[in-house]
Amino acid sequence: MDNNQILKKLSIALNLRHEDVREVFHLGGRDLSTSQTGARMVNPSNKNFKALDDEELETFLNSLITY
Repeated sequence: MDNNQILKKLSIALNLRHEDVREVFHLGGRDLSTSQTGARMVNPSNKNFKALDDEELETFLNSLITY
Protein backbone atom coordinates (compact mmCIF):
# COMPACT_ATOMS: atom_id res chain seq x y z
CA MET A 1 0.00 0.00 0.00
CA ASP A 2 1.48 3.36 -1.00
CA ASN A 3 1.15 6.73 0.70
CA ASN A 4 -1.69 7.91 -1.55
CA GLN A 5 -3.75 4.85 -0.71
CA ILE A 6 -3.15 5.40 3.01
CA LEU A 7 -4.32 9.02 2.69
CA LYS A 8 -7.39 8.00 0.72
CA LYS A 9 -8.34 5.17 3.12
CA LEU A 10 -7.90 7.40 6.17
CA SER A 11 -10.02 10.14 4.66
CA ILE A 12 -12.79 7.62 3.89
CA ALA A 13 -12.58 5.98 7.32
CA LEU A 14 -12.69 9.33 9.12
CA ASN A 15 -15.30 10.78 6.73
CA LEU A 16 -12.99 13.65 5.70
CA ARG A 17 -13.91 15.71 2.67
CA HIS A 18 -11.24 17.23 0.43
CA GLU A 19 -11.68 20.51 2.30
CA ASP A 20 -10.97 18.73 5.58
CA VAL A 21 -7.85 17.08 4.14
CA ARG A 22 -6.66 20.51 2.98
CA GLU A 23 -7.25 21.88 6.49
CA VAL A 24 -5.23 19.05 8.07
CA PHE A 25 -2.34 19.74 5.68
CA HIS A 26 -2.65 23.47 6.47
CA LEU A 27 -2.29 22.73 10.19
CA GLY A 28 0.99 21.01 9.35
CA GLY A 29 2.29 24.00 7.42
CA ARG A 30 1.57 22.69 3.93
CA ASP A 31 -0.90 24.68 1.91
CA LEU A 32 -2.37 22.63 -0.91
CA SER A 33 -4.78 23.89 -3.52
CA THR A 34 -7.97 22.02 -4.29
CA SER A 35 -6.42 20.52 -7.41
CA GLN A 36 -3.26 19.48 -5.54
CA THR A 37 -5.36 17.75 -2.90
CA GLY A 38 -7.43 15.99 -5.55
CA ALA A 39 -4.28 14.89 -7.40
CA ARG A 40 -3.15 13.03 -4.29
CA MET A 41 -6.52 11.32 -3.82
CA VAL A 42 -7.10 9.88 -7.32
CA ASN A 43 -6.04 6.53 -8.73
CA PRO A 44 -2.52 6.21 -10.18
CA SER A 45 -4.02 5.64 -13.64
CA ASN A 46 -5.49 9.17 -13.61
CA LYS A 47 -3.49 11.72 -15.61
CA ASN A 48 -3.61 14.20 -12.69
CA PHE A 49 -2.13 11.74 -10.17
CA LYS A 50 0.61 13.13 -7.92
CA ALA A 51 2.52 10.80 -5.64
CA LEU A 52 2.45 11.63 -1.94
CA ASP A 53 5.95 11.47 -0.52
CA ASP A 54 6.84 10.21 2.96
CA GLU A 55 7.33 13.72 4.36
CA GLU A 56 3.87 14.82 3.22
CA LEU A 57 2.25 11.73 4.74
CA GLU A 58 4.12 12.33 7.99
CA THR A 59 2.90 15.95 8.02
CA PHE A 60 -0.67 14.79 7.42
CA LEU A 61 -0.58 12.17 10.18
CA ASN A 62 0.97 14.52 12.74
CA SER A 63 -1.53 17.28 11.89
CA LEU A 64 -4.42 14.85 12.02
CA ILE A 65 -3.78 14.45 15.74
CA THR A 66 -4.24 18.20 16.21
CA TYR A 67 -7.27 18.28 13.94
